[in-house]
Amino acid sequence: MLSSQAKNKILAGAVAIITASGAVWGASLKMSQEEQERVRKSLDATPEEKINSLLLARENLVAKREMLEKQIKGIEARQAEKAGLVRQKEQYQKQQQSTQGYQSPNDGQR
Repeated sequence: MLSSQAKNKILAGAVAIITASGAVWGASLKMSQEEQERVRKSLDATPEEKINSLLLARENLVAKREMLEKQIKGIEARQAEKAGLVRQKEQYQKQQQSTQGYQSPNDGQR
């Protein structure tokens, strides 16, 4: 026979599972109803409303495209700047290496 503490834990777990499953079921039911409502509205819409809806969606997509293109240009500019800095660093290092190996004629006379 289970102790009263074990029974309480089992009961609490069962209540939690029932509550969670009810919440999930309710949310899925609501989403299904909202989807049916959206489909019904789109079927009942006049051609003019459909056109307006499509134009609005197009405007949103064009705005997103412009934003993404701007971000891409910014990234490309930063990459180009970084590549230029890397080239400058490489040139500087080559220059330093070539000057280290070079001794001026005056160095030997001192």
